[in-house]
Amino acid sequence: MRQDLPPHSDLNIGALAGLFHNTTNSYKLLFFLALLEIVESRSAINDWNCRVDLKLLCSNVLRFGWYPHRFFKLSFGSQDKIGRALDKLRFGINESAITNPATKAHLYESIHEQFTEIGADFLTRYVPYRLLTSFFPAELKGLLDAQKNRSIAHLAEQSFQTDCPALYRFINDHSEIELHPQWNKYIRANLAIIKGWALFQWADYLQRKNPNTPALIRKIEPPTKRASLSEQTRFWNTVVVERPIHCIYSGTLLQPSSFTLDHFLPWSFVCHDELWNLIPVDSRANSSKGRSLPNDKFIEPFIEQQVNALRVHRDRSNKSWKKTIQPYVEGLTLTEDEVGTPEIVRHALLNKIKPLISLAQTMGY
Repeated sequence: MRQDLPPHSDLNIGALAGLFHNTTNSYKLLFFLALLEIVESRSAINDWNCRVDLKLLCSNVLRFGWYPHRFFKLSFGSQDKIGRALDKLRFGINESAITNPATKAHLYESIHEQFTEIGADFLTRYVPYRLLTSFFPAELKGLLDAQKNRSIAHLAEQSFQTDCPALYRFINDHSEIELHPQWNKYIRANLAIIKGWALFQWADYLQRKNPNTPALIRKIEPPTKRASLSEQTRFWNTVVVERPIHCIYSGTLLQPSSFTLDHFLPWSFVCHDELWNLIPVDSRANSSKGRSLPNDKFIEPFIEQQVNALRVHRDRSNKSWKKTIQPYVEGLTLTEDEVGTPEIVRHALLNKIKPLISLAQTMGY
């Protein structure tokens, strides 16, 4: 994808574009994304330091990978060691904390403290060298795998004395890497484009490993904030005012404006706030359910409440009916007339929910 990256007369952009050729594991992708993030954070404070500690960088690799693998339960591939390391990490989080700025720092601290314990040392011994392979294809051809790290480090060092340097070299007894100043400048000048390109490569990799996963593009990075549910709350508040509604989990009678909305299928799985997946519940029951999948016994009560809610809104106002049902028309692939037919809605919801629950179960929810 060379054409996607800005050209440069003195840098080997083709080698940069070839970083992820024949990628079978997540290592190179996450390493490069973590490196970009460090450059981005330094650029924000006008810090031109080109040196990066490898343990710090690899801790950020794991932090970046934690969200899609542990929070959103995406597979990195059966042979991928990053996924295995993250599975050993002791770190818990709930959905409300995903956008908390402190979470990122706490996650990094946990990874850094447990780095050796979770077996993450392999990242510093292997990945930084192999990321540079595309800069030296001819020189590395035919070399035994055991010889490549030393050769890559030597070639990278030599390239720093030429007009066509590698992305970085190894310094301080290979405990750090040093970005070449020209590459540092190039990345900073084109950060949005390069990051977008790298994230596309990462999303494409994850899609290949998780072909049936819904909303995958929203799961490659943690969201900066969660959307407001004010409109969905108004929808359900109208229903609660019109007729008695009981929490399907606890049986508690819900009062207007004193309920919480539950994502029947966990938000961390569907990554949306569509009305067809939301239901009013008692706040304690919602906290207890958390990110878990609903028990099958709640499927019919959930569908019944959805059907009753649509009936309330249909009987209440013809003027706003079309706007109100749009999420159901789009999310359940129904016509406006079909949304007004309870049996069709029941059938559509059942056909939507059951396969998604089965998929979520296979992913470990």
